[in-house]
Amino acid sequence: MSQVVRKTIPLVLTTFIGISLILTYFFDFGAAGVSYEKLLLNFAVTIGAASLGLGIVNLSRLHVIRLQRKAPGQWYYSLILLASMILMICVGLIYNIKSDAFSLMYDATVAPLGATMMSLFIVWIAPALYRSARIRNLGSALLIACLFIVVIGGSPLGPALLPFTTTISNWLNSIVNLASMRALKITTAIGLIVLSIRILTGKEKSYLRLGD
Repeated sequence: MSQVVRKTIPLVLTTFIGISLILTYFFDFGAAGVSYEKLLLNFAVTIGAASLGLGIVNLSRLHVIRLQRKAPGQWYYSLILLASMILMICVGLIYNIKSDAFSLMYDATVAPLGATMMSLFIVWIAPALYRSARIRNLGSALLIACLFIVVIGGSPLGPALLPFTTTISNWLNSIVNLASMRALKITTAIGLIVLSIRILTGKEKSYLRLGD
């Protein structure tokens, strides 16, 4: 594939679409009752849907290969995944995704599995937090003290045992945590602005390597 198709055309399209979307905030490029911004959004939704379909095809291909090879310790998981995916797709296409059957399948499977994954994540991260929560200097001591106060103050039994933790915990959450989150959002926004400028000017080309 030539250099023009791989890099030049994507850079030109990215710069053109990015600048034109910025200009839509100041000028109206609508035609025939359809705004330019909404038209591009429809294209993005269409491409996203196509990407989702491609992901389903690749996922099915990977697990079909595992089934054919009967990979030890993996093939039955692949069978369960493929059967569940096909069942959910069939129910959604036949009865609609807003039907009681589809909602029951989602509420009975996907939601509990998500809660289970989050529970496992918490169990996994708790020992890591215990190993890292060691007093090495003043900063780590303050961090551990704030963590202890917030956990105790937010628990049902904590305020009964240590009443002062509730006031300090509320102050930490509403003042200290809010200030740090605002600072994080501001720095993140500045970073996104700088990254956007680099993309629009063609200096950021890392996304072009996705097709390598």
